[in-house]
Amino acid sequence: MKKMALFLALCMMGTAVFCGCGSKDNEEISANESSVSQSAELSDTAQDDSAEVSVTGTWGVSEIIDADGNSQTLEEFCQAKGVTAEQVGGIYTFNDDGSAICTVAGVDVEGSYEFDGSTLTLTINGTSTPYTYNAEKGTIECTDANTGATSVFVRQ
Repeated sequence: MKKMALFLALCMMGTAVFCGCGSKDNEEISANESSVSQSAELSDTAQDDSAEVSVTGTWGVSEIIDADGNSQTLEEFCQAKGVTAEQVGGIYTFNDDGSAICTVAGVDVEGSYEFDGSTLTLTINGTSTPYTYNAEKGTIECTDANTGATSVFVRQ
């Protein structure tokens, strides 16, 4: 009886191993096909990216990511801090001529910006702040050196 139970257990393990291997091969094939497809899409995108990337337009804060990587929408962040989105959320307008208008708490402040395709440097009242353009997400991000929190801006 013990031999029969051992034999059945080994058969079940063998079946599980073979089924798992077959499934894994199919997943690998699908993953490889997907990878090839994505590579082709990236090649097409790379050709399209030869055109200059632009940040002109209006951008607003959509989320805040704290120093530990926890993400909150602007509304969730404001609710937790007991403030309104208008008090902390900025609306930035970047014009074709390099000028910028930043609206925070209903107050417009003029400045200028430079953009090299990946880094946006915003200068207001003589103070320059670097922002990172994330082409994959289509966002502009700025990390506060004091708190480690990152503000993520999206086109409005």
